[in-house]
Amino acid sequence: MKIIFSIASGLGDTLFFAPAFFGLKELYPDAEFTILVPRLFYNRALLEKVLKVDKIIHLKRLRSFKPKAIFSYFNFLTRLIRDIRKEKYDIFICTVQARLLDQYFLLMASGANLKVGPEFWRGKKNPFRFLLNTKITAKKKHICQEHFDIVRSLKKSEHLPIEPYLDKLNKKLRQHARPSQNTFDFEKVIIILPGSGTQPYKRWPLKRFLSAIDYLLEKFDYDVIMLGGKMEYDSSLIPDGVNSSAKFHNIGSSLNINEIIELFTKAKLVLGNDNGLLHLAEFLKIPSIGIYPTNWKYVSGKYLYNEIVHDVLPAKEQDDLIRYLELNSFRFKSFQKKCNEVVTSISVEAVIDKIEAQLSNEATY
Repeated sequence: MKIIFSIASGLGDTLFFAPAFFGLKELYPDAEFTILVPRLFYNRALLEKVLKVDKIIHLKRLRSFKPKAIFSYFNFLTRLIRDIRKEKYDIFICTVQARLLDQYFLLMASGANLKVGPEFWRGKKNPFRFLLNTKITAKKKHICQEHFDIVRSLKKSEHLPIEPYLDKLNKKLRQHARPSQNTFDFEKVIIILPGSGTQPYKRWPLKRFLSAIDYLLEKFDYDVIMLGGKMEYDSSLIPDGVNSSAKFHNIGSSLNINEIIELFTKAKLVLGNDNGLLHLAEFLKIPSIGIYPTNWKYVSGKYLYNEIVHDVLPAKEQDDLIRYLELNSFRFKSFQKKCNEVVTSISVEAVIDKIEAQLSNEATY
């Protein structure tokens, strides 16, 4: 049995998919698993070491319409189609987050007998659903549950619980924690994540994060650590008063994923934008506050753990972004603008209130 998956690129995307992957490995214990992914960074370590995927294929993208780039991409795609057809995969699965034309073109060309994928993309009909012979139809579930519906569908067990596979992911992540070469002897840590990967329109303004950091340094006896990928925030904007504090540590992108996991296991709280590292904290069950362009609590049904562990902003019953997408056709620049409007509507005071509530509950974790 050979199974190939097509997933999205981010660290969070891989984490959302992981419980379903564990379920499928249990369902097909002798299968060979291949992952097709457009970008590799932090997710490589998860795919290789935590999920232990048999084979990873980097799906290169067409980044330019210059003749040389088009010719190079055409050659790459032709070779990839040939290689995939040669493998004779039995099942090709496009996950909920696999939304690229390239991914569905490869599904169509693969020759797999069973082609599995979502009928809906976050409430909108998947335009490529006609290529699928097994459709996952769940709507308005947390994205982990939507991925796990693949397992339920193939196992023909509609009520198969996801919780054992979430616990398995938590355990495997913690097994891969490694101390940093730089000795961090912290007892009480708060981690700040001001980046959002390649999606700057999802970022709460850095100046507001710095205001929250200033408040933390003044009011609490915690070490405050700022993490983020390259170019995600401008360190020159950090005020001298914050930089000079012995309790503030601007680590940036200097840690690998194993070192980040180790650091997270020591954290009393993680505060950040909607990004892969924030989701990593969630799956490790570290108390966290997430700032989202979409109200994750509304979309996810209060996520997969209790509200004390993971809190969200904006704290509204109605999700403004989802409502916007339901009423408007999808235009990417308009979508980006709406995301930015939602995150910038969140005040420093609202974040501080959440911090106060989380830290006051620390003894209950």
